[in-house]
Amino acid sequence: KIAEMGVELEVDGHRADILSARCAGTIAAYDLREEVSEGDIREAASFVLPHRLKTDPFEEPPDIEEILDQVMNDEPEERENEEEDEDDKEDKGGGGGGNGGERRFDIGRALKPQINPKRDRKLRVGHGRRAKSISTGSGKYVKPRMPRRSESDIALDATLRAAALRSSGNGFRVEREDLRVKVRERRVSAAIAFVVDASGSMGVQRRMEVAKGVVMELLRESYQKRDKVAFVTFRGEGAQLVMPFTSSLTLAAKKLMEVPTGGKTPLAAGIKRGLEVLRSEINRNPHEYPIMMLVSDGRANVPIKGKIGAEIRRLAERVRKEGIHLVIIDGEDGFLKVGYNDLIEEIAGGERYKLDELRSKNFRSYYR
Repeated sequence: KIAEMGVELEVDGHRADILSARCAGTIAAYDLREEVSEGDIREAASFVLPHRLKTDPFEEPPDIEEILDQVMNDEPEERENEEEDEDDKEDKGGGGGGNGGERRFDIGRALKPQINPKRDRKLRVGHGRRAKSISTGSGKYVKPRMPRRSESDIALDATLRAAALRSSGNGFRVEREDLRVKVRERRVSAAIAFVVDASGSMGVQRRMEVAKGVVMELLRESYQKRDKVAFVTFRGEGAQLVMPFTSSLTLAAKKLMEVPTGGKTPLAAGIKRGLEVLRSEINRNPHEYPIMMLVSDGRANVPIKGKIGAEIRRLAERVRKEGIHLVIIDGEDGFLKVGYNDLIEEIAGGERYKLDELRSKNFRSYYR
C-alpha cells in the first residue's frame, strides 16, 4: 500500500516509501501495538509526503486524502481492470470529439522550440528573462554613443579615447564634444500573444494535439521567464480573444485545454486580432517585448472582407513595422505547399518551426 501510494502521488525515489514505513511502525510502537494499521499509514503519510510532492504551476496539487482513500479501499484487481478500461476508451475515442464536426483534442507531448527574439533599438526600463533590450542606468555596458541630451551615465573609456584622439599631442583635456555615454543592455519580460488556428484542418493527423503540446511547453518557459500571455483562436468565420493578457499561467493552461477544433480557417482575422491585442498591451506597458506566436498550417480560406492574399500581406507588413517578433509554428506538411506561412515569414521575418519536427518521440497525451 505504501509503495502504491508513492506511485499514485508521483513521488520520486524510494526514500519516501522507507520513511513512511518506518514512521508508521514508530506510531504503532508508540501506541503499544505490534501491527501497523491503516490509520498509522495515513498519519505517517501526512508527515512524510506533503513536501515531497511535485509542484507544477499548471496543475492543481494532488489531494493526499483522496488518493489514500483510493489506495486503501481499492483491490489490486479492481484497479487493473479500471486502467484497462481507460486504455480501451483512449484507443476507441482518440482525442475527443464534439457535435457538428467539432472536436476537443488533448494536450500532447511535444518538444519546445528555442525562441530567440532579436534585440531592437527601443529603450525599455523593465526587467525580466526573455529578450535583450537597450536600457538606461542598469544592465551590461555594450558600447558607447554620443549623448543626445543631459545624461549622467558617462562611458569613461570612450570619453578618454575621444579626448586623446582630438588632443593629438597638444596637451590632454576633456571637452564637451569628447563626452560619450554608455549603451546598456538587459533582459526584459515579453508580452506573448498565442494566435492559434482551431480550424478543422488542424485536426488532420492530430496536429492540434501536437500544437497544444508545443504551446504548453512555451507556457512553461513563459512562467519561468516572467512573461505575460494572451490567447487568440480563429476558426469558422472569425477570431476571438479567449484570454486577455495575464501572468496567471494556470489560467492559460486551462484555456488551452478547452480550445475546440473545427470549421474553416480565417487566418487574416486571427492575425488581425492578435495585432490588436498586442498593440493594446504594449500601449499600456511599453517596457514589454511584443511576441506573436502563430500556430497554424496557413491554409486560409475565409477573408475578412477582401482578398485573402492581399489581407495577409498587409497584416504581415504591420507585424514587421510595429516591431513584433513573429514565431510561426507551421502545421503544414507534405511537398505541396498551399498555405500562406511562406508569405508571412518572408514579409514579417521572425522564426519558423515545423510542427512535425516538434513531435515528441514519446508522443502521448498527458493532459485530459
